[in-house]
Amino acid sequence: MAKILVVEDDGIIRTQMAAALQAHGHVVIEHDGSQDPAALCQAEVPDLLVMDIGLSRKNGLYWCELIRRRSKLPILIVSARREDVDLITGMAVGADDYLAKPFALSVFVAKVQALLRRTYDYNTEPAQLTLGNLFFYPEEMRALGPLGQVDLSATEGAILAQLLRAAGGFVSREGLALNLWEGAHFIDDNTLSVNVSRLRKKLEGTGASVMIQTKKGYGYGIMEKN
Repeated sequence: MAKILVVEDDGIIRTQMAAALQAHGHVVIEHDGSQDPAALCQAEVPDLLVMDIGLSRKNGLYWCELIRRRSKLPILIVSARREDVDLITGMAVGADDYLAKPFALSVFVAKVQALLRRTYDYNTEPAQLTLGNLFFYPEEMRALGPLGQVDLSATEGAILAQLLRAAGGFVSREGLALNLWEGAHFIDDNTLSVNVSRLRKKLEGTGASVMIQTKKGYGYGIMEKN
């Protein structure tokens, strides 16, 4: 059971999402976005945030960016718009996953469940995964290199863990999607690409002598630089 904050200004959609989550045993806090979702996150300390982009007052992306500056809270953004720019912007400001309206409630719940698992189910991971001078601490969602450390989102951390476990080889896009989202049919094809791109930039910031490589038509691998 998790505490989930749903910020959605459409009362009908919000009620439907809340009911679907409650049917799976979660505690849901509903909010229409008319006040300060960031303050509500601090007060309620939810386990996950569902944030609509197209709020009637301040844009959901504004709140997403503000909340991400303060917290590692996993964030799922939803939007009635399907343009890639929404996805890219949402991921850039710190969202972990994206869902376009209209959507089936079963897909919505599956995304939430998968995001909760990859955020909180790290008990089976070793305390540290390494490659060369890169050190990844799954429980802390932290990567460390010669130039310092970076905090990773739940999705970025899960991707890095999979790549490090297969270091020297490649992991297929389908394999990554299956582990992260329980199947590629639950995600927009760009979602994985954006998360990998964001992870690349963060690892570069650590100064570690590793790089994420793309195998065209297949997937990704992480290697030490020559």
